[in-house]
Amino acid sequence: MRWTVILVLGLGLAGCVGTAPAEDGLYYTAPATKGVDFVATDKDPAAVAMILREAGLGTVRAGATSVTLSSRDLRLIDCGTYVQVAMGNRAEFPATAPEAVLMEGFTTPGLIQRAVDSRSTVRLTRAADGSGYAISEVHSVTRRYQALGSSARSKATVAFDQGSAGTFTNGSLCRSSGLVATLLR
Repeated sequence: MRWTVILVLGLGLAGCVGTAPAEDGLYYTAPATKGVDFVATDKDPAAVAMILREAGLGTVRAGATSVTLSSRDLRLIDCGTYVQVAMGNRAEFPATAPEAVLMEGFTTPGLIQRAVDSRSTVRLTRAADGSGYAISEVHSVTRRYQALGSSARSKATVAFDQGSAGTFTNGSLCRSSGLVATLLR
């Protein structure tokens, strides 16, 4: 799914973390979600694999005691929320929106195209007592920016696991969404 969002790129994005949007600009709120290390469930690996396949998250492989998911699905990560306020209008959208067109500044507009891509590997290993699964997640999120009508480009990538966050240089960050554990509960 591709979304195109037009927004106004405010100055000092990192300084806007957690502030209530009051005037024109782009505001960022960090993700509240966090991945988990263990999920309690009595489902066997074949049942877990079927749940993940039905969710359409990516390629699922099931073994006798483990399940591995390889995915590029943005639902597995949470990079927070952006709120755009421009000329009396307010729009809120996830920071994982795969595509956005940003308008830089009000006086001299310049369009910047942003794209978000992710790669995730989730491994679930069944506990010896059958009480659930240890969850190991590795995520990599890449954001690309290109000034439209120019050759100016930038690219930034962060990597993180289920218990940590990947932080970009502007202060925005990404975490595991905890979706896999939620699906198995």
